[in-house]
Amino acid sequence: MCSGCSNGQEDDVRDRAAGFEAALDHADWSRACQHLAPPTRAELADSGGGSCAKGLSGEELDPPGRLDTVQVFGTTAQVSFAHDTLFLSRFGDGWRVVAAGCTPRKDKPYDCSVQGG
Repeated sequence: MCSGCSNGQEDDVRDRAAGFEAALDHADWSRACQHLAPPTRAELADSGGGSCAKGLSGEELDPPGRLDTVQVFGTTAQVSFAHDTLFLSRFGDGWRVVAAGCTPRKDKPYDCSVQGG
């Protein structure tokens, strides 16, 4: 068991999630897209006429509010804010957002407005 590994991963996940949300707060769609997983960027590019930034700008994501929890499960993570939930996965170059604008549904998976195909 690696003492402290979980904290480092949680910090990396928190930093990625905060960077994504900060880019959204400033309507910096290109920078926000850099925080996304490749399949999620591709899905947004498809809906945005070839541009992830254009696709993301059309999603009208609500401000997330304060960060509540960061949970890491191996190569996946969930970050809960007061008004949003993000899902992330670890790729070769680090953690990336795979889904955003997610709301819980009773007895069903989260409903996410931004996600990869």
